[in-house]
Amino acid sequence: MKGTTLKINITKKFDINIHNPTFLYVGRTIAGIPPHSFWNARGLSGHNRDNEKSDRLHDASFASVQTPDGEGALRAFLDETVKVFDLMTHADPAPLKQLINQRQFVFVTGIMRSGGTYLLAELSKIHDIPYTTLDMAMLHDRIPKYEYYYYHEKPIAGMNLFFELAQLLAWVNREMPGRQTVVKKHQTLSFGLPAMDHVFGESATYITTLRHPLTAAFSMAHLDSIDLASPVLPSFYTEWKEMLVPMAGSEEAFDRLPFYEKFLLYYEKLYVSFARYKETIRGKIIPVAFGREYETFLKNYAENMGKEYQPETFNASLKKPVPEALEKAEQTLDRVRAYWTAAGLE
Repeated sequence: MKGTTLKINITKKFDINIHNPTFLYVGRTIAGIPPHSFWNARGLSGHNRDNEKSDRLHDASFASVQTPDGEGALRAFLDETVKVFDLMTHADPAPLKQLINQRQFVFVTGIMRSGGTYLLAELSKIHDIPYTTLDMAMLHDRIPKYEYYYYHEKPIAGMNLFFELAQLLAWVNREMPGRQTVVKKHQTLSFGLPAMDHVFGESATYITTLRHPLTAAFSMAHLDSIDLASPVLPSFYTEWKEMLVPMAGSEEAFDRLPFYEKFLLYYEKLYVSFARYKETIRGKIIPVAFGREYETFLKNYAENMGKEYQPETFNASLKKPVPEALEKAEQTLDRVRAYWTAAGLE
């Protein structure tokens, strides 16, 4: 019949992946490991991270999950997660909105090695959040998984992205009861802004770090012992490939690019995503330039809340760009600027 809508209730089973952040949270709780141990092992900048200590903490947490108590605790947490996930996929948006609107969510995002962890720490202090007493695995990058943001428009990745956001919210409900603000860092969330907007809407603010792509690439290379001139893509960056090959023209052309050019493609894709989605999301995007400007931004941010705040000094090590890479980097920045200008972003 014309104009008739028929509602059919279809039940389908989905295979959902659970990965490290949730295992670390549940495992460290069962093992009695305090959250600050993980923050201490990493350090604020990541340059002085204690990999051996970090490995020990991870191993102890994973071992605890595999005990009967750990398995029971994991199941209980996932049961809470499923309830949140059901709200995300429900036809009526009101229950999810009621859950989300209890808080404001401040997301720190932007290219890696651009001071995001510093901003996470300082913004948490402004909001009186003792972040080192909370799980780094939940507040710092690793959930949702990067590839779920990259490929959120694919059905399976999108489903996993929502389920990981549900895990984050289930953790917030447990570990931050009564808190009106959550500050979380995730460097790749711009790729999945439509999904973020579906969940967080106007309750989200996106503090977006802006650093020159070459200095960010050099900092990343130094941290992970990467040869910038080598075309070899380290194994932990292979998730980029499918997303960036079309920008290079072909898989063969992409494979031939030195690492710094692959990084420039990634940089462009990440920041163009903000411009691409800016008009369709309800949350506010606040760009902040890398360097001592962070301190000015933080003072103004606190002042707008009626607080006086003196942030820690932001110490940025300046990297000297390779001359032959500068021209390509400027071309990348010109394209990003054009997209941002068209979208009304500064």
